[in-house]
Amino acid sequence: MEAELGAVRDGLALCTDLGLLDIELDVDSKAVVYLLSNNDSSTADFAPILNDCRQFMSLIPALKISHCL
Repeated sequence: MEAELGAVRDGLALCTDLGLLDIELDVDSKAVVYLLSNNDSSTADFAPILNDCRQFMSLIPALKISHCL
């Protein structure tokens, strides 16, 4: 799961670098979608990456996160 979160973080960083403000993020891991959508305190193992993701997410006003099959 750390690899998926790292890929999401890198993608969000690229979006913010490019100034993209309307993003639809499709993730193939339900667990990653859950972690990104909820402030669950039981995710300490992934806290640094999640904090990075959430920081980038706060810079993208129209961000939709969903699970894709």
